[in-house]
Amino acid sequence: MVGELVVDEQFEVLPVAEQQRRDELEAIIKTRLQAFVEFCLAMHEIKGKRLYRSTHNTWESYCEDNLGVSRQSGVNYANAGEVIELIQENVNSCLQNGTIMIPQNEAQARPLTKYKKEPEKLLEVWNKAVDAAPEGKVTAKIVKDAITNIVQEKEKGTIDKLDKQKEALNKDELTSSKFDKAMNALIGQVVADKGNGYKKTSREAIVKHLDALRGVIAEDGDRIGDRVAMQNRPKLMAAGFAFIRRDIQQLIIEKEDNTAIDWQIVQTYQTAKALNEAFESLLKTNDNYLRG
Repeated sequence: MVGELVVDEQFEVLPVAEQQRRDELEAIIKTRLQAFVEFCLAMHEIKGKRLYRSTHNTWESYCEDNLGVSRQSGVNYANAGEVIELIQENVNSCLQNGTIMIPQNEAQARPLTKYKKEPEKLLEVWNKAVDAAPEGKVTAKIVKDAITNIVQEKEKGTIDKLDKQKEALNKDELTSSKFDKAMNALIGQVVADKGNGYKKTSREAIVKHLDALRGVIAEDGDRIGDRVAMQNRPKLMAAGFAFIRRDIQQLIIEKEDNTAIDWQIVQTYQTAKALNEAFESLLKTNDNYLRG
């Protein structure tokens, strides 16, 4: 019938008295949830501004003596408060049906704390979790799943970008099958470490190893003159790479890319030392520069 309440057959219809009691209890829970938010914000502010310093030397002793909570619990609540504050500061990005959605318990906020220094990423994860939550009821698992999905999407984007760059090369001529296999394994590991936030292998360590490898190759000279490299120069430049080289006699650095028909002078230097330092710096800070 039109207007008739449809009840899922698997659920029991509560008697009126019990339904009223449920409504009363849920109202209490919602009040407590608001209290939780205020509690976490207060913990964050006390910790952040060190307002405990008038009676305690450390946050840990303050939590244990004044609040009766362990050091780790105190840190978790303060972190949750920081997450909530970041979301509240970006209220326009966190609306659902005109209502701001914020974490309602520490378990929801905990996965987000890793992005405290990256507000944009934090908001991206939270909004994705809110969108995926049935009826807006976010759980800790939904937040963790949102993080996993975003990491996987970005890993795929990185791999797709690398694949496009590799397609610009003639792999049959440029690399041996063993080299190609080893390089693919290295790229896969770097992408995995990147997606994991460089927890097991730091970004700095990866860059240092790659620089060391580039240094070994550079021992054969700054100019790439072998047949395979020369044949693939147009393809590399079409993929967005540029070649740079240094001329010790003239104390200059030159660049060749797809925007010019010949080598162009990038900079002139007063000493060979300044030239060499600038050259190595260019290679380290710009991944699209290749020794030419």
